[in-house]
Amino acid sequence: MYFGNIISGNAGTIQISPEGGLPVMTGGVSLQTKNSVFSAASFLINDGLANNPTIRRYFKGYSITLPAEAVLLSNGRGSTMSVSNFTSNASAMGLNGFLTGTGYLNIGATLYVNASQSLGQYSSTSPFPVTVNFY
Repeated sequence: MYFGNIISGNAGTIQISPEGGLPVMTGGVSLQTKNSVFSAASFLINDGLANNPTIRRYFKGYSITLPAEAVLLSNGRGSTMSVSNFTSNASAMGLNGFLTGTGYLNIGATLYVNASQSLGQYSSTSPFPVTVNFY
């Protein structure tokens, strides 16, 4: 997941949608227009049957579990931001998105930026968990 090159004066948020499109910004946060890349996280989901479309899948549905707690990002020099309110494009995909046993799941979230956020490249010290269960 990429939130882009951020300019912060006052505190605010940047929301990345799993469906794509421009980020939604609130407060005193904006994106640098030059070289600002942003995107939802994308996961390839596979049911373990080798992506064989001739195998009949008998699942009736699936459930997706996204992080319930905020994920902390750090620039490695003591400054942090948090990411929470994770969302997915699962409802837009429906069950047909996984009928062949493989599909892409996109995850968006909201980044909380502090006032006068310190410069740096921020990353998580651990990946955020996403679970897909077929039933």
